[in-house]
Amino acid sequence: MDVMLIDPELKGLFTVKEAAIYLAVSEKTVYRLIHEGRITALLIGCRYKIEASELLRYINGLKKNKKTCHTDRSYILY
Repeated sequence: MDVMLIDPELKGLFTVKEAAIYLAVSEKTVYRLIHEGRITALLIGCRYKIEASELLRYINGLKKNKKTCHTDRSYILY
């Protein structure tokens, strides 16, 4: 698998699969993030599309919080 760097000039739309690869998470996690409202996605036809700027916003939010796991889970990894 190719490693993608976080590019502040990133543009375009990502599919759920592409977003999952970019974030290094599963597609199921991307769907969960969309349904929780943590990532905003466009519903085009029957498929979600995620703007590159939205992925960068999400990543930057993670950097600010510096948490390795959600605090609403019963398990937290430190």
